[in-house]
Amino acid sequence: MNIKDTLFTPKTTFAMKANLSNREPQMQKDWLENDIYNRRRKLNEGKPLFVLLDGPPYANGDIHVGHALNKIIKDFNWRYKSMSGFDVPIILGWDTHGLPIENALLKKGKIKRDQLTDNEFRVLCQEYAEKQVANQKDQFMALGLLANGEETYKTYEKSYEAEQIRVFAKMIKRGMVYKGLKPVYWSPTSQSALAEAEVEYQDKRSPAIYVGFDIIEHDDLADTQAVIWTTTPWTIPANMGIAVGRDFDYSQVEINNKKYLVATDLVKSFADELEGEATILKTFSGSELEYTKLQHPLFDRQSFIMLADHVTVDAGTGCVHTAPGHGEDDFVVGKNYNLEVISVVDYKGTMTEDAGQFAGEFYDNANKPICEALEASGNLIKLSFITHSYPHDWRTKKPIIFRATAQWFASIDKVKTDLMKAINEDVEWMNEWGQVRLGNMIKDRVDWCISRQRKWGVPIPIIYTEDDTPIFDEAVLEHIATLFEEFGSNIWFEKTAKELLPAGYTHELSPNGEFTKETDIMDVWFDSGVAHSAISKNRLEQYQADLFSEGSDQYRGWFNSSLITGVISEGMAPYKRVVSHGFVMDAKGNKMSKSIGNTVAPKTILNQNGADILRLWTASVDYQADVRIGDEIIKQVSETYRKYRNAIRFGLGNLHYYEGQTYDITALPNVDQYILKELDEIVAKCLTAFDNLEFKVVVESINNFITNELSAFYFDFIKDVTYISSLKDERRRQIEYVVSQIMEKLLLIMSPILPHTTSEGWQALKGSEDAYIFLEEMPAVLNYDVDKTEINWFRTVQTEINKALEAARNEKIIGKSLEAKVTLCVTDEEKLRLDAIEEKELMLIVSKLEIVGGNDKLTVNVEKYTEHRCERCWKYFEQEELNEESICPSCEKVISELN
Repeated sequence: MNIKDTLFTPKTTFAMKANLSNREPQMQKDWLENDIYNRRRKLNEGKPLFVLLDGPPYANGDIHVGHALNKIIKDFNWRYKSMSGFDVPIILGWDTHGLPIENALLKKGKIKRDQLTDNEFRVLCQEYAEKQVANQKDQFMALGLLANGEETYKTYEKSYEAEQIRVFAKMIKRGMVYKGLKPVYWSPTSQSALAEAEVEYQDKRSPAIYVGFDIIEHDDLADTQAVIWTTTPWTIPANMGIAVGRDFDYSQVEINNKKYLVATDLVKSFADELEGEATILKTFSGSELEYTKLQHPLFDRQSFIMLADHVTVDAGTGCVHTAPGHGEDDFVVGKNYNLEVISVVDYKGTMTEDAGQFAGEFYDNANKPICEALEASGNLIKLSFITHSYPHDWRTKKPIIFRATAQWFASIDKVKTDLMKAINEDVEWMNEWGQVRLGNMIKDRVDWCISRQRKWGVPIPIIYTEDDTPIFDEAVLEHIATLFEEFGSNIWFEKTAKELLPAGYTHELSPNGEFTKETDIMDVWFDSGVAHSAISKNRLEQYQADLFSEGSDQYRGWFNSSLITGVISEGMAPYKRVVSHGFVMDAKGNKMSKSIGNTVAPKTILNQNGADILRLWTASVDYQADVRIGDEIIKQVSETYRKYRNAIRFGLGNLHYYEGQTYDITALPNVDQYILKELDEIVAKCLTAFDNLEFKVVVESINNFITNELSAFYFDFIKDVTYISSLKDERRRQIEYVVSQIMEKLLLIMSPILPHTTSEGWQALKGSEDAYIFLEEMPAVLNYDVDKTEINWFRTVQTEINKALEAARNEKIIGKSLEAKVTLCVTDEEKLRLDAIEEKELMLIVSKLEIVGGNDKLTVNVEKYTEHRCERCWKYFEQEELNEESICPSCEKVISELN
């Protein structure tokens, strides 16, 4: 008989090579065909709901690695909760309206917008969005989501749009909605108003000018110019006055033989700018200067000095250029002083006739001729250029402006107290700073501009009477919502205003029965912001989601709009708990950019490494901060994964002969009790970490257990039992039981993070392709009453022995540790402790261990035991202990049984 044939080496269907990129799509197809998602939900029927509302990504283009991070984090929660006694509905969502889709169609050049009706154009937009949703859905599902991909929501769906109208109607009922002329963020490149969430800041080089306004009809300020500083010369034609601070002091100063009026605190810095010495002639309080007349520096128009709270003396001159048509603070001041609101640019960013001789110029190009005109008039005091942070359109990446236009607004002030209460009292913020960030945004917010000048979106459902009075009738709004529910919002563009009204509707302000309809659409953040009502409330019957989980940019976006619409419509926050993740950077910590070429595509990682590697990376990073990814990082994650896979394969392989026997933990040797206790503590730690959304803690705990407790300890020595001992051997059976417990609980606890690998491992463990780990429950914490003290102490002794073995190996005294005889000199107390520990030689993987008491301290002596090795178990024995074939008695007995 060949000696190798008598060994019980590991056997398992769990392959050594993962081959994830090829096998994962097959597994995902199997999960869908076997309806695992719905079978899991059926098992949890009647149990508490867990709602993690999926914030809708925008339906345009392939998903990026930030999308993957987001969906994988959500899937950790979906999988964990579904295996922990909760009914977990998963509805994947998409944001489908707005400018990017319009631009994508127009850029292709296949359609000519001016040859299409609004409705024809909208149909093409929806068709494009549908294709994008299908593409992105396939890419999301390839990440290994528990979802079936069939339960989805899109913001263009009829029922969704109808609910959006109903939320809007609630805002009207509370008196929160109004239309007014007001400066808003305006993108000339998008030709639309923008919300705060659609604005990002980038560096921009701008002209910075000091401009003098001649003071007129003031005896104490004759021949003096009030000086403003601005980086937007193009707004000078819209100037209607200068704002000063009521409680600041202002000085008339002489510099280089000219007189100026600036804030006293800024006299020196202003003089330095002009490279001159300042002589203060007179000083005034801000309040004394109110209504001081000024001459416009370019036009034959007079204005005056006003008092305003937004003025500071941190920089500039303390005299603030005020153009009510191009600044929010300016608008407020102008309103207080009944100033005319002049907007000198049109929707394309072109200077209008109100800009005088500069009409027809693009606003940014107008800076130069305006500065030249100011210099010619003697009002340009100094021109320089600065690079500063400036607002840009986050879609087109181009600079934006403030422009006064007629827009629809939601007045946040009316519900601010309720919003702040929800933020500070009702929501659990997993990112501690998240509460402060959103709180500050809401606290400083006055109005939300909810109208956009586009066609692809949900129409603002306002119909006007003959004198342009908007109809806020609750019955009319509900009628429109019902029409949207039946026909979709395209009906708004198909029907006349009168046809959109209830049959027979009349209004005293339309005696001729004529009506018109609003042409603007709603802000896309309003679209996505009502998902709590359209999905959580209407489809899941649980308005308040248990968790919102999105990127950190959503404090100004989806978290923000959802909170506002939720508190308005339902009186409470739409989420109980909020967690955000950071942005994904490249390996060097740089922002990813297609132009730089440092992007990492999820498809590339999936094709080269597999989804489980991307998922393990997600769980390994501190996702609440910005995270990094790159080839070397993925390589390191892959090494960790291989370690996990090898441990799983070894454990499963050693269960090939397992017959399902079980043991009470108290009947097992102390090392088995120790490892089961360690396992139980790891399970408890991981369950708590999952509950706290600390996925990195889960990975670190599993990693430490596999590395330190299994690979370096328990799995290292049990092979000298499982490979060698008889199938009837009680010790083998005990170890097999322990390993079965390790494998079962380890696979379960790892399954939310590595669904493909653990699914394969579970089927190997159960010996059936019909065994699905996702239909199982998370392992229970058993709280074993086990004292680990002695084994922990023994492992410190083992560390000293291993050092001595390594030294003997380096000195060529021994090769493998089984060649060694170890003499352990210890104190009498230590000897008693060691005597009580079973299987010491087995755990140390040596052939002979002698323990000698009566010593002052622990010392280790290593020598080569003998030259005589058992050819089966490779342990060393005295020659007379081996038979003529060099087989030890224990192995000889096993061979005899096999024969």
